[in-house]
Amino acid sequence: MEDQPDLSLLAYFQQFYHQWEVAFETTEIATVRATLPELLLGQMRQGNCLILLDGLDEVFDQDSRRRVVQSLDAFVEEFSSPEMGRDAGNKFVITSRIAGYRDVQLSARFQEFTIAEMAEAQVAQFLQRWCRAIEEAQQPEASEAQWVRQAEAEAGAILKAIGRSEGVKRLTVNPLLLTILALIHRNVAHLPERRVDLYKLAVKTLTEDWQLGKRLPDAPKLVVKEHEAMELLAPLAYWMHEEKPSGVVTHAEVIQQLSPKLAELRGESPDALAVQQAVESFLRRVRETTGLFVERAPSVYGFMHLTFEEYFAARYIADNELRDMLALIQEHWHEPRWEEPILLALGYLGSHSPNQLNRLVEQLFTDLDQYQPIVSQGDIRIKYRSAQNNILVFPVWNGESEVRYKESGSTLQPLLLAGKVLSQVELNSKIRIKLIEKLILTYIGLPELCFNDVEHKIEGQLLILLRQIESFQQAEEVRDYFAKLNSDLSIPAWKRMKIQLAKLHLACDMRGQELVNYVTELISQLDPFWFGFFMRACEDGNWGTEMSQALELIQYKDKNIEQSNSISLDLIKALSYLREKHIDRAITLLEDLCKQEHRLAALTTWAQAVCYRGKGDEPRAIKYYKKSFEQLKSYPDQNALCCFWQWWATSYRSIGKYEEALKCVQHGLSHARNMGWENGYLFLKEEIAKIYSDLKDYEFASENFQTVHNLYGEIGCDLLIAGSESNLGKALQSQGKYEEAITHFQQSRDRYQQLDKEKD
Repeated sequence: MEDQPDLSLLAYFQQFYHQWEVAFETTEIATVRATLPELLLGQMRQGNCLILLDGLDEVFDQDSRRRVVQSLDAFVEEFSSPEMGRDAGNKFVITSRIAGYRDVQLSARFQEFTIAEMAEAQVAQFLQRWCRAIEEAQQPEASEAQWVRQAEAEAGAILKAIGRSEGVKRLTVNPLLLTILALIHRNVAHLPERRVDLYKLAVKTLTEDWQLGKRLPDAPKLVVKEHEAMELLAPLAYWMHEEKPSGVVTHAEVIQQLSPKLAELRGESPDALAVQQAVESFLRRVRETTGLFVERAPSVYGFMHLTFEEYFAARYIADNELRDMLALIQEHWHEPRWEEPILLALGYLGSHSPNQLNRLVEQLFTDLDQYQPIVSQGDIRIKYRSAQNNILVFPVWNGESEVRYKESGSTLQPLLLAGKVLSQVELNSKIRIKLIEKLILTYIGLPELCFNDVEHKIEGQLLILLRQIESFQQAEEVRDYFAKLNSDLSIPAWKRMKIQLAKLHLACDMRGQELVNYVTELISQLDPFWFGFFMRACEDGNWGTEMSQALELIQYKDKNIEQSNSISLDLIKALSYLREKHIDRAITLLEDLCKQEHRLAALTTWAQAVCYRGKGDEPRAIKYYKKSFEQLKSYPDQNALCCFWQWWATSYRSIGKYEEALKCVQHGLSHARNMGWENGYLFLKEEIAKIYSDLKDYEFASENFQTVHNLYGEIGCDLLIAGSESNLGKALQSQGKYEEAITHFQQSRDRYQQLDKEKD
């Protein structure tokens, strides 16, 4: 695509097969291959193919990935067969690492799945089969009984070693890391707990131990020493990670990169014949004996797996003075591609010099010392500056009683990197707790409803990071600080609700009865206002996937959960499926709950209304709203129903029942005012303006749109301001106030254009 920007996926396949054909020399094979593109294309036209595409994450440039995704969509559109039905026609499976997928995603036609972590039983099964395969390969002369006996003993020993350490156990959920663990244990009989130590030992195992363990006569001559591999592959990996996002490099480029380094080590000229021969010898040995750096095609090389390129690049970073290491990290910390090498470099430094690591981290995040938000008195906003540079705007005290807003001196990126460091690297408690508090305050301080795409995305990232930190540190520092904030009555009620949501997200890592107890306790505290807030968060889907998986797993494993607890678990699980693409699953669960007698019936019915509203089936949604209201009439605090009235009003307006919609809005406004819920009041005022606009009472609509516009301006949300500018322009246009309308349309257009630019 770099040379042919308009190249389609189909055209690429045809070119690829043509290149393949000419590589075959014999006429017989070439003839067979020549028919393959036509044969394959014919089968695709008939809908008989399973088409597997891997490596979307390896398209690192975002513009290129967007073009690739567009090409994929066009290709799938061309070769889909909807008339054949759901279970007929071509099937398409596209795989990607999560980190490379989030920013540019496939279209809604695809169902997204995340590969589940391997369970304990799967780990055991994998090891038994792996050990058996190794025994057969290494002892072909032995009997089957000997293979089985030796494999069972080896697999049992590995499982026992895994069971001794929670850190090692966390690594076994990934098949690649589990393979490396098994390989290491077979050679050195002990397992590391941290990833960076695992990779270090894996490199030593693949270079020295594995080859010497074969006891081949020439092994000592052919073996690549660990320090030799590190001296040459580390700078090569760093250069490739910086210059070769494809992960492959030509033979000439490898020689060009390795010659100066090897010449420096030998004290000779890079052009010396002995240096060139030594480079060729090293390249041959590392390729043939270690499997670390492999020939992917004739004279085209790459690391066995991106993981090892990242590890060697990390070792290059870590092999620097503190000042230079700091500069290298700051040069790349805005680039997602460099996240893993940076984290591994810090992890390696922590393994070998904890004091150095703590000094480096303090210097790395020194700008965050000025970031001290007062979340009880205002919202934290995220201000766009450039594609990789967003600024935090946060409330601070000005004098004794006044609050003002301040821009952070640094970007948002260091704060997120700090969270990732805490989730993988051991720091001293002073630094750790200070950074944890800033991460939590940022999550709590973001608006309870994030209408800015960036804010919404960051809120989800913070939740995931906090959960990972709690899991890695095993110190309950995250839970403790959340508990401290929850007891602070100066923090508004809806921000304390965000605390409850975060605690539920943290609970996803709980197992068995502990998770059951937590969910049950949470449900017992639900009131309608909390429930409405909770459903809105579920619709956003920041944590729905993890919650769904955790609850599905616990109910699958424990068939003896008490009925009352089962209802609570099913309700939370149903809400976790409110996110896009999973709403039918939520409806199924809620329908089952609606058939049962329980104290959560009113909330369950309300949730069903929200589901049908999400599907666009407003008449059925209204039916459930009515039923839920009858059940909620007796609730002691009717102010807690303000979210309920807001949603019901929207459903009525969408089908033209304006009188009923206005009644709902008036109820909601009264309750929101009594609750002191300013944003809810604002949304309901906008709903009134839209109703009167639909009724063609443009003067009254304009007054309300103007009020809403002014309020959105106060909270500083560009997306909402742009929408209110447009709505106000339409209302003024309908009154014949064209000059005023044009002004608002132009302002709306300018804001939307700026938002589009920021999104790109």
